[in-house]
Amino acid sequence: MILRYLKYQLISACVVMMSCNSIEEPIAMPGTSYYPLEMGKFITYSVTEYSHDAFRKETDTTYFWQKELLEDTFTDISGSLVYKMALSISKDSGKNWRFDSYAIVEKDSNSAIRTENNTRKTILSFPFRELKTWDVNALNNQDLQLAKIKNIEKSMTTILGMQFAKSVQLELSNQVDPILTNIENEVYAEGVGLIERKYAYIETQPGKYKSGMEYVKTIYETNWE
Repeated sequence: MILRYLKYQLISACVVMMSCNSIEEPIAMPGTSYYPLEMGKFITYSVTEYSHDAFRKETDTTYFWQKELLEDTFTDISGSLVYKMALSISKDSGKNWRFDSYAIVEKDSNSAIRTENNTRKTILSFPFRELKTWDVNALNNQDLQLAKIKNIEKSMTTILGMQFAKSVQLELSNQVDPILTNIENEVYAEGVGLIERKYAYIETQPGKYKSGMEYVKTIYETNWE
């Protein structure tokens, strides 16, 4: 009788442990729809940049617009389809554009990769899981930079009057102390791609004016539907 009871207790404990493990396992989602690629599609961003000068004890604010246009495609040496993205800058809300540079973007079921200024970065890693991390700089020789997925499929994100039904946040840095502030995060929307990027690297010595820079980049216009 005692042995039967102990056996029952052991089986019950195993069932509970299996149930807990299944509950704690993060739900995965493909995520590839959060970085769509299609010829002729573009996103225009509104950018506000703050430059803090400790010597002058001043902060300069700059406003400009950036357009990312998927201009062309080609097949790389591995046989993969990649996209040539034209980057342009405007100082007058997009009335006039000046070509700035090209970036190369690509994706498969495992990752989205962007090459800019001869630096190749893994900007997204698939599938998505809450709190999943990866090294953005795994494909280059820069220092380790961990990205973390947060708030998968957050409902209804609103930016500049535009609403996005599903979005996901990417945390790239979150360091705040009395001297250094280093914050970097991005938001991607399903069927659109990057809709917001915030960056700040500011040093504040005791009794001194802050130095460094920060900017906010938000979606302004797009032909993604």
